[in-house]
Amino acid sequence: MSAQAGLAPSVRKAIPASAWSPAPGKLRRAKRVPVTVFTGAGRVVDALALLVAGLAACAVIGIVRLHYGAHLLSVFVGDWMVLTSLSYTGAYRISRLRRPAAQLFCVLLAVMIGMAAVDLCLFLENNMLLPKEPFPEIWAGCTALVLLLSHGLGALLVVRWSASGRMRRNVAVVGISDLSRSLIEGIRAAQNTDLHVVGVYDDNVPANTMHAGVPVLGRVADLLDHGREETLDTIVVAGSMQESTHVQSVCSQLSSAIADVYLMTDVSGRNLGSPIFAGICDRVVVMIRRRPLDDWQVIQKMLFDRVGSLAAIVLLAPVLLTIALLVRLSGPGPIVFRQERVGFNNRTFICFKFRSMHHHRSDSGEIAQATRHDPRVTWIGRWLRKLSLDELPQLFNVLRGDMSLVGPRPHAPATKAGDHYFQDVVTDYAVRHRVKPGITGWAQVNGWRGETRTAQQLQARIDHDFHYIENWSMLFDVRILILTVMRELRSKTAY
Repeated sequence: MSAQAGLAPSVRKAIPASAWSPAPGKLRRAKRVPVTVFTGAGRVVDALALLVAGLAACAVIGIVRLHYGAHLLSVFVGDWMVLTSLSYTGAYRISRLRRPAAQLFCVLLAVMIGMAAVDLCLFLENNMLLPKEPFPEIWAGCTALVLLLSHGLGALLVVRWSASGRMRRNVAVVGISDLSRSLIEGIRAAQNTDLHVVGVYDDNVPANTMHAGVPVLGRVADLLDHGREETLDTIVVAGSMQESTHVQSVCSQLSSAIADVYLMTDVSGRNLGSPIFAGICDRVVVMIRRRPLDDWQVIQKMLFDRVGSLAAIVLLAPVLLTIALLVRLSGPGPIVFRQERVGFNNRTFICFKFRSMHHHRSDSGEIAQATRHDPRVTWIGRWLRKLSLDELPQLFNVLRGDMSLVGPRPHAPATKAGDHYFQDVVTDYAVRHRVKPGITGWAQVNGWRGETRTAQQLQARIDHDFHYIENWSMLFDVRILILTVMRELRSKTAY
């Protein structure tokens, strides 16, 4: 991607202080309101508001005059239809929350569908006769009122936080060309958009220059580093079809980025009949890689992890205390072993485990994997490893947000398969860091745990991790947890 003529050199003071940090080449850590949290909270608020509306409708009619079971069932069915309709009409999209007319349409359509569902339930329950009380109409009125209030408040917050820059979606552009200039100008000219171009990256252009009024912040490698420090929501690679080799190399470098990655190329036409084509401010882009979890899935998994880990800690408290006492009796050294591991978005964190080795023989410097009949393992540590009980302190890692209950197992930075580091054996090894590491995972319940001696063993483990990332669902997590309890107690690779 060649630089275009006319790039004007700039000094750092030309970059607005509101958008960039004082340190060159670093994105500012702004206090943002995550869209994932906001939209997820909106769904929860709507669910509670609908429940209140249903109870209010029952109170208006009078609970004595109601067929209790039938009316409650109709309320739940109506609420479910309303929430489904709001989701399908895009009522929780930030772009629609900025438009009062769009919100009014979504809410009224959802209420009409919900009222029809309530009416149908009561009609079927009343032996194909219309209900005598105007319950569906009263329910619809209460529902419309609470939804208009909640979505009105949500729209007010979106407008206010968008104006202050707290709800913008950060976009990074890769490549300096006429295509990237067109994209940047399109985003700048667009109305009712939360997109904000934070910078341009190009391997052939020095930093601290400007392109289409946006600073060049460095190379593609710098983009990955900045992505670990500041949230990047979207990355757009701008390159022509004649540069396919270079574009492919750039996209390969971005394989571990925690962002939606698009390719903007010089292909013409909008109606190409493929779901991989999309639009960003009327510019045609091609989806290269999507974030593993969308907004609502992030909320679901976070709640599942926090609630599950807290419940497990409370229920297993006697077991945790007993193991802690036995570890203390096994020899000098700390009860909990702390080791640096690579986690989400290639960030390192301190992983907790019950100490299972003699303290004076534990790892220092290069990481050595445990082997069968390892002399470093204590008498209680052998049983803890066999039953996978040494991993239980990682419940606190989950509670802290460093880990998940289910995900790819975290590895130490210097771990090797044979004589080679993990990241040198598998080209796309870093892709597994696009989700949080887990206490257990799909690879583990399929027997790929324990010592990794060969590149083939590591590749099989990584392939299972990739399968989990690409096919995640809440039910998949529950399935893995059940399989963990069933299989890990008799695992032959735990030592």
